[in-house]
Amino acid sequence: MNKIFRVMLLTLCAIITSQSQAGLIYGVQQNNPNLVLIDTMTGLISNVGLLPAGANVLDPVQGLTGMANGTLLYTDGNALPGVHMLNPSNAGLIMSYALPGVADRGGLSFDTPSNSLFSVNNGGPIAQQTGLGGAVNLGFIPVIGPNFPGGMGGDDFGRHFAQGRNTIVGGNFINEFNPVTGAVLNTLPLPNNVDISGMAYDGTFLYVSELSTNFLYTLDPNTGAVFNVVPYAGGPLTALAAVVPEPSSLALFCLVGLCLVSVRKKLKGVTENALFS
Repeated sequence: MNKIFRVMLLTLCAIITSQSQAGLIYGVQQNNPNLVLIDTMTGLISNVGLLPAGANVLDPVQGLTGMANGTLLYTDGNALPGVHMLNPSNAGLIMSYALPGVADRGGLSFDTPSNSLFSVNNGGPIAQQTGLGGAVNLGFIPVIGPNFPGGMGGDDFGRHFAQGRNTIVGGNFINEFNPVTGAVLNTLPLPNNVDISGMAYDGTFLYVSELSTNFLYTLDPNTGAVFNVVPYAGGPLTALAAVVPEPSSLALFCLVGLCLVSVRKKLKGVTENALFS
């Protein structure tokens, strides 16, 4: 009976854990002044709240990324200088930061372990900024030439991806790069050779959107294999971001349950040894 219970508990925990790894996917949609939430399985678009004043909803050059603290970072390459921290629940502006020297930003990604912000600098290499508002290195990754509008995405815990031409391999790819050294770790094929405008990685899947069509792709972050493609209504998604929620109370219940089963098993073994020793 105990064995059956453990198997059932492990199965439940596996399901809950896999679900908790999937993040909430947010986006910026051309001709829509709102931050939007995207259902990656159905393509349903829901408005969350108005983006900061001054955002140009016609502008295809925009960046969005999630942070480990649950907030979003947003840029509008032409109409809204700097980087803006947003509350994902209502798109409310929390704080603004400077990002000097980076033009036509079409992608953002933040890495907490290295305290670095990465952004697309159209016509130049990917730029790196120390923290938010620190020194900017405009030539951080010279081997990736971002293609307009320049999608980029990461999970804020060490894995980061950017679309662009890889000058070493030759060709246009989704490139995974090391956030500390800037070295290219892997190259993934572009699905149907799309011109990527939005990109997000939630720790499980890589999501990309393109500027010319209304399709959202779900990819394997290790091979680039396409898991799912869904159409969505409205203007193209010019930017994407993932916010990974904290583990649910059910996941905590699983952890506690597994610990109790383990402790009970050990106590039973101790008792049996005491009886027969």
